[in-house]
Amino acid sequence: MNNPIVLVGFMGSGKTTIGTLLAEKLSISLVDLDELFEQKYATTIAQYFEKQGEARFRQAETLLLEEQLIDSKAQVISTGGGIILNQMNRTLLKNGATVIFLEASTVELYQRVIHDQKNVRPLARQKTVAEFSALYQTRKALYQEVATLQIETTNKSPQEIVSEILTYC
Repeated sequence: MNNPIVLVGFMGSGKTTIGTLLAEKLSISLVDLDELFEQKYATTIAQYFEKQGEARFRQAETLLLEEQLIDSKAQVISTGGGIILNQMNRTLLKNGATVIFLEASTVELYQRVIHDQKNVRPLARQKTVAEFSALYQTRKALYQEVATLQIETTNKSPQEIVSEILTYC
């Protein structure tokens, strides 16, 4: 396996958790694009969004993704939930990696986000389940468009999910 494995999915789908475990199992590095962004720009994504706007954030996110995929080295890349909103990112993902879409029911995703003490998402917490679900539904086809593999994560432990991924990789 020489190509990167890229994890995509909605907030709360487990991209960082699964990415960490998968990278350990494969003895390769993990790149969390959100963490990389915050290190490179010395600010949180929320602060960058507020000061620079979503369009500038998406441009910067695309550059980071492109940098990681240019090397084409074996690594696991965990992306932000909105990475698929940009057509350029979708093209990069389809052409440069094994892309795994971590899918879950919207109820489970919502519960994971609401109860996540480490990654507090104030905007998501202000949404009703119906609003959260509607946002997910607008993105789902885009995740599927780029996915090499789609993994259902509802009611599965991170270890079960990683084992399932490893049967395909």
